[in-house]
Amino acid sequence: MNSSWLNEPYITFILFLLIFVCSGMASPAYSALIIDESNPENRRAVYTFSYWLNNLAGAIGGLIGAFLFEDYYFYLFLGMSMIALLTLIITIFFIEDHYEVAQSKVEPEKKRSKGSLFEVSKVYMVVIKDYRFGALALANLLIIAVEEQLTSFIGLRLTEDLPKPIPLLPFLDVDVDGFNLVGILKAENTILVVCLTVVVSFLLKRLKDRSVLLGGIVLFFCGYAVISFNSVPIVLILAMFIATLGELMNIPVKQALLANMVPDHARSSYMAVYGLLSMGGSLMAGVFIFLYGRVPSFFLTAVFVLMGILTFIIFWRLTKTEATSQHINKVKIG
Repeated sequence: MNSSWLNEPYITFILFLLIFVCSGMASPAYSALIIDESNPENRRAVYTFSYWLNNLAGAIGGLIGAFLFEDYYFYLFLGMSMIALLTLIITIFFIEDHYEVAQSKVEPEKKRSKGSLFEVSKVYMVVIKDYRFGALALANLLIIAVEEQLTSFIGLRLTEDLPKPIPLLPFLDVDVDGFNLVGILKAENTILVVCLTVVVSFLLKRLKDRSVLLGGIVLFFCGYAVISFNSVPIVLILAMFIATLGELMNIPVKQALLANMVPDHARSSYMAVYGLLSMGGSLMAGVFIFLYGRVPSFFLTAVFVLMGILTFIIFWRLTKTEATSQHINKVKIG
């Protein structure tokens, strides 16, 4: 649809929507598969490796797209289609789900799935009413909402605060403006995740997961709080390093905590709701853009801090109970 002999932007738009819909349908199933094929002893390692692979793939894909999109976008889309086909073939022929639900749990699910849309909605209402799961989903929403600010509110602020180039570092003869800084911070985050994920996991493997998780939350929100109001390049770079370190610490443990919390017979439903609520974090970026310019910047920074405090309290309470602690403390890097 995007070549020298045929260019249909409206059809392309519809196909992109179809891609997003199909990805949304597949994502909960893939998440459930990871839970099915892992166990509490290796889940932190599994999610660490998965997190590293996702970021590595994003970095490689971004580089390929940056060089090929302008002049070779048709071949770029063609290559993406071939990769999607290869993924489908691998899924069909090489991936098996070995998990079997007990018959007593399957029957209620079948009865509800055969009902009306109202009956299906009741299944998801049961998920939402799970207090501990809802608290975890809310904390994840807050984390994503802050992370998304780099390319929304924070990016807009830096572009307006630094319209003219300034020295990047005192000892380097390189000047950058606000727009350049946003790209540098984004690249720094990606590079650090790709290079340090395994290193950080290895260094922290002897610590209790609860300590790693809570410490990561503190570093993550402190880093982004500084980025939300500061405009000095070297300070921003150091703050992004701290925020990324916190990200590397909290995400694998958070995902393992989620996997241990989800009931075996309703994993797809739970992961679908979790993914939907995670998208709410991205939508919150628009709220901060709306508020920017209408309220002082320090007010938005204060909101960041409050979101961090709330997230810390949620994870502190979730990991405080004896049953949860028994699950989490067993999850170690092999």
